[in-house]
Amino acid sequence: MHQHHQKQENRPFLTPSRTIITSFTPRKPTSFTANNSPYDGGDWVLCLTSDRDDDGSSTQTTTTTTAPETIACALSNGEVQVYDTQRLHLARSFKEQSPQVGNASTSRITDLKYGPQNSLVSADQNGLVKVFDLRQAKVGSQVQLPPGQPALCMDFGFEGGYLAAVGSSKARVHFYDLRNPSQLLGSYVDSHRDDITQVAFYKPGSSSSSSSINNQNNVNANNGTAGLLLTASEDGLMCLFDTTQPTEETALKSVINVNAPIRKAGFCNNNALYCLTGNETLSLWNGETGSLIYDFGWNSRQDMLSAAKSSSPNNSGVTSSLNSIDYLVDARYTNGQLVVLAGDSTGNSALFKVSNNPHNHHNGNNGQRQWHLDHLESLVGGHRGVVRAWCPLGNDPNSWSLVTAGEDARLCEWQTNSSAQGRRFNHEMTQQQQPQQQQLPPHQSFQRQSSLGSKRTATGGPIRRQRHKPS
Repeated sequence: MHQHHQKQENRPFLTPSRTIITSFTPRKPTSFTANNSPYDGGDWVLCLTSDRDDDGSSTQTTTTTTAPETIACALSNGEVQVYDTQRLHLARSFKEQSPQVGNASTSRITDLKYGPQNSLVSADQNGLVKVFDLRQAKVGSQVQLPPGQPALCMDFGFEGGYLAAVGSSKARVHFYDLRNPSQLLGSYVDSHRDDITQVAFYKPGSSSSSSSINNQNNVNANNGTAGLLLTASEDGLMCLFDTTQPTEETALKSVINVNAPIRKAGFCNNNALYCLTGNETLSLWNGETGSLIYDFGWNSRQDMLSAAKSSSPNNSGVTSSLNSIDYLVDARYTNGQLVVLAGDSTGNSALFKVSNNPHNHHNGNNGQRQWHLDHLESLVGGHRGVVRAWCPLGNDPNSWSLVTAGEDARLCEWQTNSSAQGRRFNHEMTQQQQPQQQQLPPHQSFQRQSSLGSKRTATGGPIRRQRHKPS
């Protein structure tokens, strides 16, 4: 079911253009708070993906348009839903059919991505990687990880995307050919010490010369990037592998110690990396040298909130609608830009773009750069709980079209017709300077909860449902 919203012109913030109700048993607010969170019972959206890569390139070999044709989401009840982006109508639905794990009634999906040849692939806590055939609306094949290893994340590369890298809860990355899923091709077992939270193959089409990050850290896209794999873990390490090499030891290119549990990580281009931590911080790294490009620091969320408020008139209502930025949802490298979505516990959020530009030499700061998180849009009134995920819908750098997914079981579509010129907050760094990992401040603030449905932390952090670790 979806709802249309009347378009409002000249607003200082965006309201959703359309809303999808993915479940008629959404999570209900409890007496713990009067602000619609946290939720107990009911369903919520866990994952969101589109049939386009982050840079707008198609994951489906038969797709030729510049915008995604479908989006897919995974619910906490184990259901996978696929919607067409034109009408936002439900096109496919795959119900949970996995056996129970312990006392759990469903095996929670931990990752969802489009795969090769009109397929959609999910990973779950049963250690299953399921390949859904979208043409025949059924599960085509599945991969079973070794016993006792929930599948936490996955990505696809090589051979038309048939090589699957799957990160497990036992600090291991397993490799499978989706055309022969019963055979384990190999595993990386020595590089990490805790849950693998992210695996990402470098996509050659994602690099863009217009990116300031790319300009500063670019390496020839044809120089060793075929099969380049990024892994990240709760142990605070990011590792880059050349998966064309025969052993884990020879494949390991670099190890980066972020000094905090890593939630999300990815490529800004073939060698610049971004990292979102469990402490709700954002940093940029050089994957080849392992050096820190920039850490946006502990005050970045407050600075982002100030930028979002300053970009709108005092009478706009944004100040009362976006009262805090409690967490970073996710980052996407799209159209040569690294874009971050941040949100509050009531469901409002704001979109920011990472950029850097040289100082004006007349200001006496010759050779320095300013790092910015430019406020693009504030997204208000769509969700009633924590926003879990987002993905871009368009491929136009002059307009934004995206979908967000929340713990209120809603998908919200947001559209704007012009490039946002918002306020920015600046961070200075010398262009030649490459700070090392030990320059990061000690990680001591927000402590992420380890269990599902946990209450708000004493430090006021987000109420985000975590993966449940089987005992």
